[in-house]
Amino acid sequence: MNLQNFDKIFIFGKEYNQNQLNSEIIHILLEEADNKSKKSQEIEIDEIIKILNTLSKTWSNPEYHYRKKAIDILKETTSFSYEIINECIDNICNICSFQNLKTKIDQELGTIDVLNDKTDEKNKTDYQLKAVSKGLILHLNYDNLFFEFIDSLIAGIITKNTNIVRLSYENRFFPLLFLESLKEIDPKGLIWNNLAIIFSSENSEETFEELLFNEVSAIVLNGKQKNLIHLKSKLYKDIKVIENLFKYSFAVIENKFLKSIDSYNVLKELASDICYCNQKTSFSPHVVYVIDKELKSSHQLIESLFDEMIQINDDYPIGNLTFGEKTTIRKIREFAKIEQIKGKGRLVCPEDFSFTLLLEYDSKFKPSCLNRTVYIKRVSSIESLISLLAPMEGLFQTAGICVSDELESNLKKGLINLGLKQITAIGGMCKFPVGLPRNGVFMFRELVDWVIEN
Repeated sequence: MNLQNFDKIFIFGKEYNQNQLNSEIIHILLEEADNKSKKSQEIEIDEIIKILNTLSKTWSNPEYHYRKKAIDILKETTSFSYEIINECIDNICNICSFQNLKTKIDQELGTIDVLNDKTDEKNKTDYQLKAVSKGLILHLNYDNLFFEFIDSLIAGIITKNTNIVRLSYENRFFPLLFLESLKEIDPKGLIWNNLAIIFSSENSEETFEELLFNEVSAIVLNGKQKNLIHLKSKLYKDIKVIENLFKYSFAVIENKFLKSIDSYNVLKELASDICYCNQKTSFSPHVVYVIDKELKSSHQLIESLFDEMIQINDDYPIGNLTFGEKTTIRKIREFAKIEQIKGKGRLVCPEDFSFTLLLEYDSKFKPSCLNRTVYIKRVSSIESLISLLAPMEGLFQTAGICVSDELESNLKKGLINLGLKQITAIGGMCKFPVGLPRNGVFMFRELVDWVIEN
């Protein structure tokens, strides 16, 4: 496939070449954005939702030409298999559907009426509460997932903001296809003309960063702590930064569930959580904690999970890994072999790089290198687990749990105190409920200012 067709950026309905991205183009972008922001509030929210719902229905069709094109190029340029890419696109369709948008609006803003520009004269009271757009929103995306920009962008569209999306150049393929599709579905340009999408690369002019960062109303940062530090080093104005930072997730299994007749289902669901998006989402497990007084059940888990991972890899194979990803996995495996010789751990994996299971006798939480690489660790009790994780309070997103009723209450209470955003059964870690924000940020609320009109 000719990748040169993707060497472009879009700025409020106009197309430029990626090589043209410099300070001059940023000045044009900001000037045009000022004009767009003044008109964005006049768009009826019903029209916006109608366009997004049409987008959802259109992309739901397996034969839609942009969907087929996206799948072809993502199979070539990402580590995701055909099956996982399909599931991710289906999730995007769900995000844009009428029912899901309505649910999120009701949950975060109370009612869709606060987004209407015109007052309902029939139900008018002395005072009307309105959710007014902040203006120009910059969505900074440092994640390597092709779909991670969707959540904050859709929130920016629904709240009638003018939106600039900036992603890495390597992650440009799906966003460009998505915007071209939106242009096709939105011929009046109600949404399309209020969007800009640009990409950063090694050849990009770095001097435009400070200009761009300091001339917007707010910045949504989708990334990691190091990206936040970089952003703040570039800010010299008091710009609102919405920290939608990547968080870690883990699973907890009580030993008795690895010995019962239900263990097969537990292992199957755990394998599903590990393999979804190759662990590259913030709600995929990095570590599986086994609650037990001894290590026997942990060894049992790693052996049984190996069989399930083989099976699920047949159904949802991992895609192409980069040389760097393979090097990282190999490095971790070699270190695990040394720990195994020392009697401090165990490595179980196939010859290829499809997945890696590591049993470590050290219980400390350790972030995975992803790509289906999981640590299995033992803890003696709920109390010791919570104490172990306490130093990382606020850095966790989801916990998948499988424990007895006697332990569940104390476990959930401890996890909530650690700041976890979702506690679910194993197998449900990657089945994100409608309305629950990724990384804990209620984006619709963050992207509006509340005013009272009379």
